[in-house]
Amino acid sequence: MKILAIRGRNLASLATEFCVDFQSEPLASAGLFAITGPTGAGKSTLLDALCVALYDATPRLLRAASRGETIPDVGEHSVGPADPRTLLRRGAGEGFAEVDFVGSDGVAYRARWTVRRARSKAEGRLQASELSLTRIDDGQVLSGNGKLETLKLIEGRIGLSFEQFTRAVLLAQNDFAAFLRASDDERAELLQTLTGTAAYAEISRQAYLRAKAEADALRLLQAQLADQVPLEADVRQAREAALAEQTARLDALTQQQAAVEAQLRWHQDLARLAARVAESQTQREQARQAREGAEARRIALARVEAVQPARPLCAELDRLNAEQVDTGKAVADKEAALATALRAAADCTTRHTTAELALAAAEQARNAAQPRLNQARALDAGIALVAPQHDAARLARDAAAQAHTQAQTTRQRVAGECEAACRARDEAARWLADHPGLRPLAEAWPRWETLLGQAAGQWRSQQALAAEQDEAARSEARLQGELDRAGQRLSTAVEAAAKALDTHTGLAGQCAAIDPDALAGQRKALQTHRDHLGRAAQLAGDQARLRASLHTQQQEESATRKAMAGHEATLAEGQGRLPLLARDADAAERALSIARLAASENVEALRQQLSPDSPCPVCGAIEHPYAAHDPQARAMLHGLEANLTQARQAHASLSQQIATAQAHVASGNAQLARLAQSLASLHTELEAATRDQSALLPELPELASLAPEAHPPWLQARLAEADAALVAIDQTETRQRALLAQRDLAQRTVEAARAAEAQVRADLNQHTLAHQQAVQTRQSLAQRLDDARRDLAQSLDGLDAAFPAGDDWRSRWQADPAAFARHTGAAAREWTTAQTRQQESERRLLALDAELLAATTALDAAAGQQATRQQEFDTHARTLTRMQAERADLFEGRPVAKVEAALNDAMAQAAEALRLCQGATQVAEAQRARQDEALGQARSRIAAVQAAAQDAARRLDDWLTDFNAAQGAALDLPQLRAALAHAPDWLSTERQALQALDTAVDTATAVLHNNEASLAAHQATVPGEEGVDALNARHTRLAAELAEAREAQTAIKLELARDDERRARSGSLQADLARQQARTDLWARLGELIGSADGKKFRNFAQQLTLDILLGYANRHLESLSRRYRLQRIADSLGLLVLDQDMGDELRSVHSLSGGESFLVSLALALGLASLSSHRVRVESLFIDEGFGSLDADSLRVAMEALDSLQAQGRKVGVISHVQEMTERIGTRVEVRRLAGGQSRVVVG
Repeated sequence: MKILAIRGRNLASLATEFCVDFQSEPLASAGLFAITGPTGAGKSTLLDALCVALYDATPRLLRAASRGETIPDVGEHSVGPADPRTLLRRGAGEGFAEVDFVGSDGVAYRARWTVRRARSKAEGRLQASELSLTRIDDGQVLSGNGKLETLKLIEGRIGLSFEQFTRAVLLAQNDFAAFLRASDDERAELLQTLTGTAAYAEISRQAYLRAKAEADALRLLQAQLADQVPLEADVRQAREAALAEQTARLDALTQQQAAVEAQLRWHQDLARLAARVAESQTQREQARQAREGAEARRIALARVEAVQPARPLCAELDRLNAEQVDTGKAVADKEAALATALRAAADCTTRHTTAELALAAAEQARNAAQPRLNQARALDAGIALVAPQHDAARLARDAAAQAHTQAQTTRQRVAGECEAACRARDEAARWLADHPGLRPLAEAWPRWETLLGQAAGQWRSQQALAAEQDEAARSEARLQGELDRAGQRLSTAVEAAAKALDTHTGLAGQCAAIDPDALAGQRKALQTHRDHLGRAAQLAGDQARLRASLHTQQQEESATRKAMAGHEATLAEGQGRLPLLARDADAAERALSIARLAASENVEALRQQLSPDSPCPVCGAIEHPYAAHDPQARAMLHGLEANLTQARQAHASLSQQIATAQAHVASGNAQLARLAQSLASLHTELEAATRDQSALLPELPELASLAPEAHPPWLQARLAEADAALVAIDQTETRQRALLAQRDLAQRTVEAARAAEAQVRADLNQHTLAHQQAVQTRQSLAQRLDDARRDLAQSLDGLDAAFPAGDDWRSRWQADPAAFARHTGAAAREWTTAQTRQQESERRLLALDAELLAATTALDAAAGQQATRQQEFDTHARTLTRMQAERADLFEGRPVAKVEAALNDAMAQAAEALRLCQGATQVAEAQRARQDEALGQARSRIAAVQAAAQDAARRLDDWLTDFNAAQGAALDLPQLRAALAHAPDWLSTERQALQALDTAVDTATAVLHNNEASLAAHQATVPGEEGVDALNARHTRLAAELAEAREAQTAIKLELARDDERRARSGSLQADLARQQARTDLWARLGELIGSADGKKFRNFAQQLTLDILLGYANRHLESLSRRYRLQRIADSLGLLVLDQDMGDELRSVHSLSGGESFLVSLALALGLASLSSHRVRVESLFIDEGFGSLDADSLRVAMEALDSLQAQGRKVGVISHVQEMTERIGTRVEVRRLAGGQSRVVVG
């Protein structure tokens, strides 16, 4: 890695742009160069520019104390003291730092850091800094997305982090001089800061804490093992015998309780079956009443079905009536549309006449305006010729006037500036004469400003250190209290862990007394037996129910077949008579038709035309017996009508009977089909129940020896016994689950207590370490406070020369250092400003005298030119005004083209309006003709619809007459419409509802018979003579005895389970103890090797290795600097010795070295750290900051020889120093020269 150039602008005192190019002469050929300049000139700013361009950070800013302090910026804004943007010079709007370097890959790059204020103004707020990286060869920008990515790219190209860069490229000698003189602990802290070995101290503390925690866990297991002592063998045998006795007693009591519960359930089932029979009787009676109450609905349904043939006649009549209304509305609409069309045609005719008149008037107006249009064209041509001349004269006049005004303004300005310059010169001279004491302060203000800032910083550091020392003392006291409280919490946690362990041990013994596998086996066996009993009881009940249902439905089937036989006979008889009645009705109707024909009006008219002795035109007979009157025909006609009516009624009555019989037959067939299906299903279910019962006989062999009617009570008794046993198992399992939950809770409590104890121990260790660190911090702060007070005193002594003798400036400074610095700086700047103002005023007066003479001459010439141009403009203006007035009288000054276009547009619009009126008239006439034709068609349609509606009404009346005659009823049209209001879906729904009422009666009857059979079967199985009250008393007594027996059994089981758990726990604890012993031994050895409460053991070990490596690098550099000395570490410590090879390898203390020798050793250590930090990267540029000010002549000579040998190794070395003797011996220098106004300039020479 090699630095090629450093550039920048507006960085601290370096206001102008500077460039330190190491590729140009004289720096290109110089291996050693000096960066020189007075204190505060800006030497270190060059290195700040180097660091900030590469890493956006600088070493001295990072060392700035923050502690909440801020630096005021513009307005109310402020920045932190470590913010690199504070490098931007005060009063500058933007600045930059730029570095060209060769990376570890051998490629040249350019890193640029820029900072600016808002709007690039000095009063703007500081903006975020920007960072970029560019490859120099091709100019490609390599910057990433954001500053962090760019920083990673730069660090990757250089091969060094910022910390490594500040150790390998920027060497601070003072740190390594302190490193030589420090104690072991101080050297460890410095080495940790320089090499980053803080992680080893944390590893040491963690190893110590882990070894302690494992030892605590081992002691806890040993204590637990001491509490696990099992029962003696004879005591355990006695408790097992007692358990067997209690188990036998419990089984006997359980069987007695199951028998009593079975008898109680029989009485409960008897009451339930009797209630079912009563409920079934009520339901059957309700079903019969509902069927009888629906008789009126049956009659209404038959009437609605009879009038269904009239539905199309009514629908047709309604449709024609509706169409008649719609057609009437259409006729009215057509009449209104015709009237509208007539009015529109008349309106179009009127508008057509008006449009013709408008066209004639427009043509006349255009012809009348033609002469005036010609006159206007001539005036427009004249004005166009004169207007450019007038404009040119106006522009010339305005230019002359402007030149005259500008000349006047210039002369007045120059005269005013002369007066202002005289006043400024006189005022500045008077102010300087009044303040002669400020001259020394102002002329060297940058130096005093630096010292004031340094003193203010030292004052703040002193105040902050004092506050930190007080805070450290309070923190030490607070940590001591926390340490005491942590010890108390540890004692409490140990007691809580012991109590939790005792609770868990007791609960674990109770859980062990209950065998979950045995309980599960008993439950499974009992549940299987109970399922078999339940299935058998269900099958017995199903068989009884199925037999009763089978008997009931067989009786119902027989009754239905008998009723169907009667209905089928009636149907066969009716179907045989119906054709005969139909033929009689047809014959009567034909006879009546013939009779009506004979008695019609036409026949009567022909009969009246007969004349005696003339042949009949119909039959040709000569005799005409009924020419005048035919009484037999009339009588016969009335008789035939009566015969037809009678025949139709007989036919309709028989049709109704046939329909009723058909409905009954269909209902009977459906009922028989349903019964047949139900009987088949019942037979199937009965056979399946019988097979299932046979399959259960191997599981329940007792059933084979019992009569079928004895099965239900026996099964109920056995079910009661199984239920009681299952309840007992449920109670045991419930208690076992509760005990397990309590044991698990106790286990979690033990684990939580152990974790709490471990946490408290860790907290105690942390509090101990924190208290020790607080003590060290307080002591360190006291030492730093003393150093800060000495530094402040030295800085204030250096400021005495800036103020007159006898001036009590220190009192004012101590009252408010910042205000004192601002006031002093303002006074110095005011003096400098006054001096500058005086000098500039004198130079300005000389230049203004010449300017005033030239301005007076120019003013006279401009006045003459203005008068001439004004006369020319007036002449042209009069001519143009006259012509414009004449043109304004014609058409109000409007352009001729627009006037002609307006006249032509008026004619075109009138012609277009006439054309549109002609078209509208034709359209209106056509519309009138169409509406007239549509009205005629609508009137024809309404006449046809009225005729059809009359015919439909007549046909509906005829149907009503025939229906009333056939049914013997008096049905009118409103009643007919009411009957037809029921939709076809209603007919189907009503028919199904009536059928459902019949089915409900049948179902209720069957259910009643089934329940009566079940009650009779249950009454036949009386279990005993004992009453319900006696059974309940007996059941209560047995329950109490069972509870007592179970409690005794549980107590014995719990005692045995606790003993089992203690036996198992002791074996498990032995294995856990062995494993924990192995872990404890392992961590004890590791803790003994590297562990310590304060982390020193492993940290010192790691730092000893790191120090050996560092000394190896340093000795190689020291060999080229001075062959006499070697550095060596004291065994098992961080102490350093110097091996003097000129004295026979004598070991010497580092404190015995002279100043020059210490410098050489420190320089070797610095170079060694550089090699350690950059062992992967070759660093060809090296900057050494200070370290030479306190050397004597001999030491300085030795240092120069060391630097010469260093550059001989191929490195370019830059030394930053203000020591004159040293800089004079270095031929090539980068000089930072101080200028006025707090500025400096970089000069390479």
